[in-house]
Amino acid sequence: SSVYNPFEKTQQQHEKRRDLDQHDVRRRERYAQELRKGSTGENFLKPGGLWRTQVYKTYKAGAFVFTGILVPFWLTHYYIKYHLLYQPYGVVVSKPKIFPGDTILETNEVVPPLEIPDSHH
Repeated sequence: SSVYNPFEKTQQQHEKRRDLDQHDVRRRERYAQELRKGSTGENFLKPGGLWRTQVYKTYKAGAFVFTGILVPFWLTHYYIKYHLLYQPYGVVVSKPKIFPGDTILETNEVVPPLEIPDSHH
């Protein structure tokens, strides 16, 4: 008959779990062995490999450009713009004032004299 007492039932469940765990471990081990023998996983970051040296050179060049060129350039630009220039914030430049009798260079026009009324109000 196929009737089990509770002890046998739990024992069978434990055996089934153990077998499944072992099967899963064996599957993972087989996958790990395939990775180990494959050339991609082993040679990808091998010391002295072409990929590794190119990544390192690119990183060093990028770090130099950022810390050796961009940051100093930005700091210099900031200092000149906000601390050395006479104009506020280095942006606003006022036009020279025009008085009656002045000649406008682009058009050679002469600014006419102001008409001042005789009476106030």
